[in-house]
Amino acid sequence: VELQVKPSANGLELNFVLEPAFYVGIIRFPGATKVFSYTRLLQIVNMPDEELYQKEHVSQAQSALLKFLQNNGFYQAKVDSKTELDDPHQLASVSFNVELGKRARIGKVEITGASPAENAKLLHAVQGIRAKLMRAALKPGKTFTLERQKAAIKQLKRQLSGQKYLQSRVNLAAPVYRAETNRVDLNINVTTGPKAEVQVTGARFSLLPFASGRIKRKLIPIYDEGTIDRDLVREGQRNLVNFFQEKGYFDAQVKTDFKRTPDKISLTYIINKGAKHNMDDVSFEGNQNLSDGKLKPAIEIKQKHFLSRGKFSDKLLRKSVSDIEALYHNAGFEEVQVHPEVLDREPQVDVSFQIVEGPQTVVENMELKGNDTVVLLDFALAQ
Repeated sequence: VELQVKPSANGLELNFVLEPAFYVGIIRFPGATKVFSYTRLLQIVNMPDEELYQKEHVSQAQSALLKFLQNNGFYQAKVDSKTELDDPHQLASVSFNVELGKRARIGKVEITGASPAENAKLLHAVQGIRAKLMRAALKPGKTFTLERQKAAIKQLKRQLSGQKYLQSRVNLAAPVYRAETNRVDLNINVTTGPKAEVQVTGARFSLLPFASGRIKRKLIPIYDEGTIDRDLVREGQRNLVNFFQEKGYFDAQVKTDFKRTPDKISLTYIINKGAKHNMDDVSFEGNQNLSDGKLKPAIEIKQKHFLSRGKFSDKLLRKSVSDIEALYHNAGFEEVQVHPEVLDREPQVDVSFQIVEGPQTVVENMELKGNDTVVLLDFALAQ
């Protein structure tokens, strides 16, 4: 609706001019799809098809697209838009014509915030051979890309984590573009924070020190995350319990001791493995419609056999309950309830799954309409 105002002898004359509504049709990106995927470009302009077409949305989309291109190193890029109206179908197709220009390269790289020696070490971490192999190298002359920046930040966090700075922060300042050289200067600020010491007492993961260290880092997520918080400490605690339970120590317990000072964080996982157990028996009660033979292979908990003590942990128990429920849901028992019962008969463990199946939902009749070429019998056989 367009409002037109005209002065007249009797005052103001208001005319409301109604224009037909158009909806977003085809979006094109000539000149950009040779570098970026069409799907990614659609996400940037955020103009869903069949949405009401508005001119101001095109202007906003054009600005967003230009900013995206610059963030990915195309500071010389130009974007123009052109709209074609399809009156019979009330569709507005928009073309964003892109001239990418030459992609910028990395200029000066500076790391600040830590000690001079630490800054130099971190700079080497993103300019050495390893960084090059991981496509994280921030050396002058390298192509400037968003992916390279993200990989470099990840590499720095990994480096700091390896030096026990698990609460470090790495911040990349806004890149400074030098138009005269088509290069981008980067400044990365690092806050190391206190060093963190993580220890595990009461048990060993492996007889081999190298393997033991790898398992430790895999089970305790603060290494991968590069930070320490209460949720990650608890997740590590659960992972350790599950690890030793799956090794046959079904009564394994893990406690934590957390201490913090201004310059150091100390976290100790205290493990009490308990005695080894055997997974002696797995049984099912109340399963009238699905046999033991169908349920047992589908669950994660396994009985002992000649070469194994069996498999059991709290995590595997929860997964087994979900697996049984999924089997019943597929069979039409939407209200099924599964309650596990664990009986510890040192050193044997029995698990019984108490199942309340509930009513079964049955498809009484199926009808297809519009199937001119495929008859119902053929459709049923194809299923």
